[in-house]
Amino acid sequence: MHYVHQSQRNLLKHKILSKSGDKIANEYGRDFFYNYKNKINNIINPQEYFGYTDWSSNNKGFIYYIPSVQVPDSTKILEGMTSISIPAHKYVVFRFVGFFRPDELNGRHIGRLLVQLYRKWILKSGYRFADTFRFEYIDNSMSKDNYCELYVYQPIEDIS
Repeated sequence: MHYVHQSQRNLLKHKILSKSGDKIANEYGRDFFYNYKNKINNIINPQEYFGYTDWSSNNKGFIYYIPSVQVPDSTKILEGMTSISIPAHKYVVFRFVGFFRPDELNGRHIGRLLVQLYRKWILKSGYRFADTFRFEYIDNSMSKDNYCELYVYQPIEDIS
């Protein structure tokens, strides 16, 4: 488990139908990373990518996928973008290793990891989900043409 302190993100927010396929979020993430990220001047680490998933509206048949980067504050937001603050929580962190470029990640890869998290780990863990979001983290400085790591951060709290 890790503790993550509150931090700010500059982002583009995308509404995705829950059954719309496994490559949509990846396409939004690539578009953000290559076409929008470099327009943000106050990025803390340009090699880091955060894919924030908000499922608070999932019972309505959709989620929000929010490609983002970390910034020191939300005072310099580009037109067309918004800012969110990820609250401090205790998180369980799952790591996915792929022997391909991060651009080739898709929902099937992450889906296997999420099945472990949602259907197996949480039931035996003594924890429950603490919020209606999770986020993915990729540090591109560790990536190569044949290697990538992705971390899924899920807020949790004790059941008791």
